[in-house]
Amino acid sequence: MPTTKHESQIIKDEHDGVLLARRTSLVSAATIYTVTPAWQSGATVAVSNLPNVNINGLDTPTDTFLSLASAGQKYRLPSTELSNRKTLILYNSSPSFSVWIGGNSLSSGYGIRVFPEEKIVIDASSGMYAIPTANTILLNLLELN
Repeated sequence: MPTTKHESQIIKDEHDGVLLARRTSLVSAATIYTVTPAWQSGATVAVSNLPNVNINGLDTPTDTFLSLASAGQKYRLPSTELSNRKTLILYNSSPSFSVWIGGNSLSSGYGIRVFPEEKIVIDASSGMYAIPTANTILLNLLELN
């Protein structure tokens, strides 16, 4: 049986020395890493010093209903996008027909297929399109910024 050894490492913020996490690893034939967040160990985490962390709330969401009138035609989601959009929630309200969604190069049969009465959440700031598989499909859109 291989011998095992426990190692522990404290991870601190270089700027102000705040404890960010404690990493404990079990070293054997395979190394397994686990990270214990600082807030579980009772330390204070300075979020202002962490890169790529946004704790600001979302602004008021914008609801849009988009009627896709012609099968095979590409439509922008929605035709006028919310400024600084972060997330788009799309619901295909058709009980029978699918919609293809994707970027500017979207064409029928390619992209992500949203089935009848299915919802999809997309983190995209702009440039999303839809192509309906039938005439007169209604999409419900919710944009968040």
